[in-house]
Amino acid sequence: GRPARRGDHGRGDGRGVPTARDDRRVSERLVLPRPARAGVRRLVWLCAVVAFGLGLYELGARSFWQDEGFTWSTVDRPLPDMVALLVRDEAYQMLHSVILWPVAQGFHSEVPFRLPSVLAFTALVPAAFIAGRRRFSDAAGVIAAALLAVHGFLLEYAQEARSYALATVLVTAAGAALAGAGADPSMRRRRWWMAWSVLAIWAHGFAVLAVAAQVASTMLLPGAVRRPGRPARAGMAIALLALPAIVLPPFQVSGGDVWFITPPDLGSLVGFGWFAAGRTATTLPVYALAVAATVVVVVVAARRSGLRSVEVWRHAMPLAWFAGPPAVLMLASLVGDPIWISRYATWSVPAGAILVGAMTVRLVRSPRLVVAVGIVLVLLGARGALKWFDTPMREDYRSATAALAAGLAPGDIVVFTPDETRIPVEFYLARDGWPRDVTVAFPEGEWGAWGTGDHATVDITTEQVDAAAAGADRLWVVQFGDDAVNEPRLARLDPDFRVTSLRVFRGPIVVIGYERR
Repeated sequence: GRPARRGDHGRGDGRGVPTARDDRRVSERLVLPRPARAGVRRLVWLCAVVAFGLGLYELGARSFWQDEGFTWSTVDRPLPDMVALLVRDEAYQMLHSVILWPVAQGFHSEVPFRLPSVLAFTALVPAAFIAGRRRFSDAAGVIAAALLAVHGFLLEYAQEARSYALATVLVTAAGAALAGAGADPSMRRRRWWMAWSVLAIWAHGFAVLAVAAQVASTMLLPGAVRRPGRPARAGMAIALLALPAIVLPPFQVSGGDVWFITPPDLGSLVGFGWFAAGRTATTLPVYALAVAATVVVVVVAARRSGLRSVEVWRHAMPLAWFAGPPAVLMLASLVGDPIWISRYATWSVPAGAILVGAMTVRLVRSPRLVVAVGIVLVLLGARGALKWFDTPMREDYRSATAALAAGLAPGDIVVFTPDETRIPVEFYLARDGWPRDVTVAFPEGEWGAWGTGDHATVDITTEQVDAAAAGADRLWVVQFGDDAVNEPRLARLDPDFRVTSLRVFRGPIVVIGYERR
């Protein structure tokens, strides 16, 4: 036969003649696994039921905290106004806001607003199983699914009216679809992968870091496997379709208030490990070992088969998915304004669970022992879920608002400081009815006409305190922050007012009632 051309086998030996390494590259193919056995499917569905039950448990027990108040205030307005607000100030979770908008039109309590996150958390379980089995094995997928079903931090976000659970399941679905598209580069599978990726970015702009890591990993595939799927071209299409969700959030983060974010350090790495492990140190060494073992596997596979090989990609893709987002955010925080918070890399967590499942199967080998080790890992991980239910709520705006509403009388003046403290308070006041003949002196605005997008995260000034107190017989101050009780700007009220009520709630949130002497 004719000598092989350079493009037939890869690099060749420089003369167009394929080498043994090239033959191995060409022989490698991604193969979709056969449908899972009925027993495996039942086990995955059981894990999903556990996740759903944990998500529903005490779903309405915790008060809305400030970020959830922002979510409610964003969607509790006419649709055109909401869209304008998303573009201007709240582009972080656009898809989540669109999903919640009809909820806000018919419901006004914590459970309906949090239920979409519970459903996303539940769907994460089968999505992680599919991603794990397509890349490794049924056993690896089941272990990953079970670990995520009892994950302490993902459970927390499953019980919040925020977009983290939604973005995480969509990133995981994209990872599963990418594995399928690699094995079968048909247009249908590529479209599914692109659709999940685009939706994930629209769910939260920072999810683009996980999607980008998944796309970039395809460069490790052999050309014969990579070229039919055209992942680079698909990645550009994903970026174009999700461009507003990619571009707007960084500007809004850098332009907004990030006083609570500090530059990352070594403790941040340990903190992210604890976060990825699910709120428990008992599984942290397991996750660390799985990541380290995966790095070793990638290095060994690259030396044996070349850097561009299916074996390298199988392990490098979840590794990049796991490590890429936190690495980029930490580096960006060291170079510019700090933007590193563990929850901004929530979508990396499923990749960590998949690596744990894959390395457990690889290192243990014995099927029965794999089952035993998997059960132990899940039991250890379940400690994180238990710890979440024992964790006090972040901020008790529900009780603070009840105390405020009980003391208000016609003619009273109310001050909220910082200004955004008003938003979650209004969620509970709107549910029970607006106060009658009560004026808000700071931030100024009628009840129900001030919300997300109007806040500037500023405290009341001494001049504004004087203006609020002038002519008032009764004044109420609702303040959030560690120094709220000892706020010096309020001390100037002492000569003319006496404190009739002072209550401190989780946050801390302080509700102070004043009456003119």
